[in-house]
Amino acid sequence: MFVPIRNDPKRLTAAREGDSGKGRPSRPFSASAGATVLVTGLVVVSYILGTLRPLVPEATVTLDWRLPLYGPGRLMLFEAFVTDQRKTADTRHVEDAHLAIAAFQRGMRDLANFQSSVQEPICLSLLGAIMLRTGWATDPAILSSPCLVVRA
Repeated sequence: MFVPIRNDPKRLTAAREGDSGKGRPSRPFSASAGATVLVTGLVVVSYILGTLRPLVPEATVTLDWRLPLYGPGRLMLFEAFVTDQRKTADTRHVEDAHLAIAAFQRGMRDLANFQSSVQEPICLSLLGAIMLRTGWATDPAILSSPCLVVRA
């Protein structure tokens, strides 16, 4: 969950690199569906991380998928980019979660070739802001760290 930071005013709200491309529908973060999902994600992730933190105060979190998780109490956070799937209306969010986890697990089996679906090196990490707000991070540099985006 991050948005690009750009200097060109004509590109401020353009799709992130990887949000769309050859053979893919255009899904900019700032379009109606993207903005809705982003705002919904902000409140849902804030709730989840805020609720989880006091339950596991010694746990640590990372956005760096290139470093394998080791031992208990480690949490990896990433953005799931799930769109254009044929799902039933009643269970679509659960199905989205299953698709994202399956794609993440496939990628982690080939860590050397696992890349984020979205590449925006200069960004504002909204996930980082949530991590700071909920006590999962203390270093403000997290606000400039993009997370892994898994396209499922």
